Amino acid sequence: FQRLIVVFLLSNVLVISCTSCNRAEYFLGYLTKLLQNHTAYACDGEHLSLHCPRHSTISVQSAFYGQDYHMCSTKDPETRMTEPINCVAPTSLQKVLDECQNLRSCQLLVNSRVFGPDLCPGTTKFLLVSFKCKPSK
Repeated sequence: FQRLIVVFLLSNVLVISCTSCNRAEYFLGYLTKLLQNHTAYACDGEHLSLHCPRHSTISVQSAFYGQDYHMCSTKDPETRMTEPINCVAPTSLQKVLDECQNLRSCQLLVNSRVFGPDLCPGTTKFLLVSFKCKPSK
């Protein structure tokens, strides 16, 4: 009689856990999105979109707006090597924090006018943002 009860209890546990499999998978996917670091980038003239799942908000970790020779430039490599490399906007992080921090999603136009004076006019630049999704209160 005791063996029969154990089997019955185990079968109920299995049925319960199988009916909640979809919810468990969803929750695991949700937790994964919350715990991982996200990185997004866009080139000059494009929009950068940041997005977190429901019940979470953006927590900006870092932001860089500046010149890059590989991600956005259409110039040939020989021309790129002669360009200056110190083109980083010091206002990058603060601007992204102002626009995106604690929101579920945001969109930024990537343009030197948005990030302050253009330190290197005529060069191709991009915005790179690292963020996490934190649970909403």
